[in-house]
Amino acid sequence: QVLKPGLQLEEAWERATRVDDALEQHLDFAFDLEIGYLTACPTNVGTALRSSVMLHLPALRRVKKAQEVLGAVSKFGLTVRGMYGEGSDVWGNVYQLSNQITLGQNEEEIIEHLGRFTSQILHSERQAREYLLEKERRLATEDWLYRSFGILKNARIMSSQEAMELLSDLKLGVDLGVIPRVDPDLIKQLMVQIRAAHLQSIMGQPLPAQERDRLRASLIRDTLQRQMSKTQESR
Repeated sequence: QVLKPGLQLEEAWERATRVDDALEQHLDFAFDLEIGYLTACPTNVGTALRSSVMLHLPALRRVKKAQEVLGAVSKFGLTVRGMYGEGSDVWGNVYQLSNQITLGQNEEEIIEHLGRFTSQILHSERQAREYLLEKERRLATEDWLYRSFGILKNARIMSSQEAMELLSDLKLGVDLGVIPRVDPDLIKQLMVQIRAAHLQSIMGQPLPAQERDRLRASLIRDTLQRQMSKTQESR
């Protein structure tokens, strides 16, 4: 498995294929000249390549266009899942877009196909963001985003799902230039740290749900406060 930031599908594939070629020198993969790689899961037979991108699409969801834009991808051999893959719900407006077909196409075709559709979806997201910032909607958009920011800075109890949704709003606010002085990388870091396993790792012990919710809210408050204090000091 190869992970890359941004839309670096070709770079990720080049690295993966180098590793694959090296392993093939020492391992006897199950391979059929007509079908391709024979995998444990029939849906991966052929290239056995599962290529995915993670997409943050808060504006499309806000303007109620996400289902319309993403609903058509299955017709083109792609599938949409939540952040954690098959069977997972969408939290924080983060969608996983993957190829569904591994048979009948080579790896380069799969990568190119996924990249092309990803670019189209991102174009729709940018249009939705522009729509939210139009003069007659800007005040309502700013109000919504700052309300989410206010909850993050002050809440004492917060579930994983609520935290992801509010951090998604904050990320959108920063990306749009509506909310200043917050590092977008810090928001992405928080999206990982607020998960149950990470919180329990920080504390070094299992935690009941109520304690995790308290600790999650505290972690977000303290992190954002340090970020804002640091930004003010640097001025």
